[in-house]
Amino acid sequence: MSLTGTNKRCAQCIKACKQWANVKIIRCPFFKSNQQESAKAKEGGTLQVQQNQLAAHSKAIFEN
Repeated sequence: MSLTGTNKRCAQCIKACKQWANVKIIRCPFFKSNQQESAKAKEGGTLQVQQNQLAAHSKAIFEN
């Protein structure tokens, strides 16, 4: 059996400890999903935009 490729689970991880595709991973204590990071960044960005819009609307209301 030759060891080639990267395990599918490891490919979704931001850590550098990648395992071979032939290795069956039940649970990895070091797993950190790269999709969670991008989702948090997108959510944080969206939240910041919403807060900025709310501040602008509040300022416009109080100025009039």
